[in-house]
Amino acid sequence: MIVFSVVFNIAVGLIGRLMPQFQIFFAATPLSVLLGLSVLMLSIGLIGMVWLQRYQMFMQQFS
Repeated sequence: MIVFSVVFNIAVGLIGRLMPQFQIFFAATPLSVLLGLSVLMLSIGLIGMVWLQRYQMFMQQFS
């Protein structure tokens, strides 16, 4: 999430410098939120699988 945010904001900043008459931040803010939530939605399954695997390893210590 953080890597996506940094790369996206750097790209938006460069576009803002190249075309100062175009209000890129007005258009980029909703796009940033939408893409950020999409990245989170796609990665939440992987995060859940890793968490379950680690939790099972932790619980095996007690049995």
